[in-house]
Amino acid sequence: PQQWHLRNTGQGGGTAGEDVNIESIWDTYLGSTNEVIAVVDDGLEIAHQDLAPNVIAGLSFNYVNATADPTPASGADGHGTSVAGVAAARGFNGLGVTGAAPSAGLVGLNYLANSTTTNEADALSRSSQTIDIYSNSWGPADGGTSLDPLASFTDSTLASRVANGR
Repeated sequence: PQQWHLRNTGQGGGTAGEDVNIESIWDTYLGSTNEVIAVVDDGLEIAHQDLAPNVIAGLSFNYVNATADPTPASGADGHGTSVAGVAAARGFNGLGVTGAAPSAGLVGLNYLANSTTTNEADALSRSSQTIDIYSNSWGPADGGTSLDPLASFTDSTLASRVANGR
């Protein structure tokens, strides 16, 4: 009932019907582990009970400690874990929330805790033969008041992914 973005009935003062209208397709489509979503953010809690069944083992990466465990450091805000839940929380299991594609595979790329231009470009192309969607819901450090151009390396990586990706 709190997932207004999936089904908005006016809860929390929102406008009923202003949502992603996803429920209409869940009878025929829930995503699959062959469809992999990478969350490029501040980490992803891969042991989270609503996410763990969808995490693709060995594909995640933590740019802070160079391991395959993207779980954020203690004190991180958990934004990447929340984003992963919206995208592909297992759902329909009585535990918590349901993602838009509750059967899709998940990969966490903990990039924001070590955000260099090189790491950014790598995160946006890592395992591109397997990852179908790269979710990046982070913005500029200035709070969104200006839009600086991308570094040329990042810009060329994105252009390549658009031309050669899924």
